[in-house]
Amino acid sequence: MYGRCDGSIKINSENGREHWDYLKEQDAVYLKKTGLAEVLQKHDAQYINISEEYWSGRCVETEKIKALVEKKFSPLYHQEFYGFIPQRLFEKRHLPMISLAKIKYNVPRVSNFSTLSMKNMFGLIPLPNREKYHGADFEKGLSRSIVNILTVYAAIFKIIGINEGLFQMSVTREPGKNTRKMIWTEYDVIENQGMILGAEDLVTLDGVTNHMIGLDPESRSILKIGEEVFGRWERKEKERIPEAFKQVFAQFL
Repeated sequence: MYGRCDGSIKINSENGREHWDYLKEQDAVYLKKTGLAEVLQKHDAQYINISEEYWSGRCVETEKIKALVEKKFSPLYHQEFYGFIPQRLFEKRHLPMISLAKIKYNVPRVSNFSTLSMKNMFGLIPLPNREKYHGADFEKGLSRSIVNILTVYAAIFKIIGINEGLFQMSVTREPGKNTRKMIWTEYDVIENQGMILGAEDLVTLDGVTNHMIGLDPESRSILKIGEEVFGRWERKEKERIPEAFKQVFAQFL
């Protein structure tokens, strides 16, 4: 659970429901500390905890979602994902869903990894600890899981991806070159660049963003697997990235 909990209780893939009350308490603390609770109240917006909906049995029938998904796409590798759609979300399927992702990435000398609009959908898997969905091969296993959960939601909603770096973006550099630390990593912050990219095609959006931040999109498993499901992403869109944007990230290469 990393930054979403205070760490006083270790949550793994087996004990989440056992500590349900603790997780709800930590969720409330997180919303308050980040200011999200205030934003939700200001705009009279509903907050849906998908873990609570799933554990409470308030999800759409598995076979109903399976039929909707397989009408548009090939069957999922993770068949259990068909049972992960909360009824409350399903009732809003006439509205677009926005995957709003903060731009986060590693420099190539650390790894060829980024967290963007597609990876953001991984959080819609309702189990608090999702390590089992990283797979034995982290790059391919995690990518397959991300594309699977994205496929489920893409069959139901019109999804719009946004990769945002208006005020802060996170970059992990080589050990010793970062200024901030978390439980499992260290990182730097790129501030006040005013960047935001968006598209209805999340694979193209993330391919272009990877190119912009200096990672090779052609070597990313998530984009390769995404193309198998959603079609070839538009390489020509890379040409639309302003040179000034690229220079922001070049200093970290």
